[in-house]
Amino acid sequence: MQRTRTIAGSPNRSAGEAWKTIVSLIGSTLERSPNVPQGSVEEDLLSVSGLGAAMTASGILDTHPLVLVAGDLELTIIVKSNDSAFAVDENLDPVPGGAQAPADWVLHLPDVGLVGDAAKKAAQGSAHLSTGRPKQTPPPTELSSPNSSMNHDAFRQLGGR
Repeated sequence: MQRTRTIAGSPNRSAGEAWKTIVSLIGSTLERSPNVPQGSVEEDLLSVSGLGAAMTASGILDTHPLVLVAGDLELTIIVKSNDSAFAVDENLDPVPGGAQAPADWVLHLPDVGLVGDAAKKAAQGSAHLSTGRPKQTPPPTELSSPNSSMNHDAFRQLGGR
């Protein structure tokens, strides 16, 4: 299940506040799962607060977003800054799908620009951080098959032709 959340960065909030908002969003999403202990997400992600603030302040997260992978949930987190920050319609509610998150969730950090080396180093020291884009998973076979069956009678009852 792919989801996207956009966060308003500077000048709406400081880079540090934007990172705390991201941590809070991820925590409220994942910690609904019985597999993710309360407070563990904040503990893991606040350890890279300086890096998170640097990614936010530099504008990297506008073009190279964070990607959280937790079981079937793939959440892309973008941070808009400058004039774009004023147009953001934030949704900071827990993201659907987090209640089934496994304990081995991973936040993929962009490894570009001036923070690239720091992101790689942070990922080496954490079970919940990685760099770059997550590997794409192929679509389920039954959805990609041209021979997928459809209940035409049910479709007609719904007003289809």
